[in-house]
Amino acid sequence: MILRHSKSARHSPAVLVSCALAWAVFVLDSPQAKSEAPAAPSSPDAEVLATFEGGQISRADYEQVLAHKLPNERDRIAKPGGREALLESLIRYDLLAQEAERRGYQRQLEVELAAESAASDRLIEALVRVEPAKVPAAEIERAYAERSREFMRPAMRRATQIRVATEAEAKTLSKELKGFEREPFSRVAREKNIDPRTRNQGGELGYFDRESNTDSGRPTGVPQALVDATFKLHKVGDVSQPVPHDGSWNVLMFTGEIPPFTKTRAQAEPELRQKLALQLTQRALETFVTELRAKYSPEVHPELIDAVVLPPAAPLDMPEGFAAAPPDPRARPVQLEPDGI
Repeated sequence: MILRHSKSARHSPAVLVSCALAWAVFVLDSPQAKSEAPAAPSSPDAEVLATFEGGQISRADYEQVLAHKLPNERDRIAKPGGREALLESLIRYDLLAQEAERRGYQRQLEVELAAESAASDRLIEALVRVEPAKVPAAEIERAYAERSREFMRPAMRRATQIRVATEAEAKTLSKELKGFEREPFSRVAREKNIDPRTRNQGGELGYFDRESNTDSGRPTGVPQALVDATFKLHKVGDVSQPVPHDGSWNVLMFTGEIPPFTKTRAQAEPELRQKLALQLTQRALETFVTELRAKYSPEVHPELIDAVVLPPAAPLDMPEGFAAAPPDPRARPVQLEPDGI
């Protein structure tokens, strides 16, 4: 592999960052960068798979790339033509990186900043990142107890209401609306419902549990009398008898149901470990930065900030017709964190 890589081959801010990261991986991990001693004839370093003006790719380089691939990528490479395709991608990347260096892209500010950012990321990875497997069991227990509502959700029901002034009117509506679908029921609610909070939304009350809370445990504001009446109905589509509340009468339609949900501590643990590992890493990072500030004592002059002139946006000085760099085939795979809980 070529040793004269620029820190990044970039033609847009996004590509600059991608290639700068690739450069950081290459410089830190390249066996050629670690030692310039000539390899023994039997060494993989001596077995050259490809050469070009300005560089070469040895078997050791190639095997190092393979070591960083995910299992599914290795399976694809093992298929007919896969090894050749990987070698071609390495050659393609090296040629573009070499040309980017020849044209001076490594001296552009965006490339230098991206390289510094990559080095900072490596520092954080090495010194402060907390692996999910190392999260203490006590932290898992505490988080599971604090977030119990997320893992033990009770049955939830949904209802639509029509509030009227008299019991007689409510009895008439209850009889007339039996067998109605939800939409016709909502249209009647827009016409006859005297509750200002729900009239414009067709009497919609939303989902609630038996204590009139949302799935996250917050109060819904639905009166308990209406909640109790909804949970007495047998199936979705049922219409209630008149329900008295606060000087008025209500007719309810049972419009939806979510069954209860329970996730044990063991089932929740992988999610909790990922979430807590990110939180612990952030705390460790803040502590580390505080220590660095105490060590290096930065001085800040906020009174000078207003004098800074912001230049107008301008296109980067890039040669026309020079293709954007491809992804670095030797960069380590990015492991995406799962969604938050």
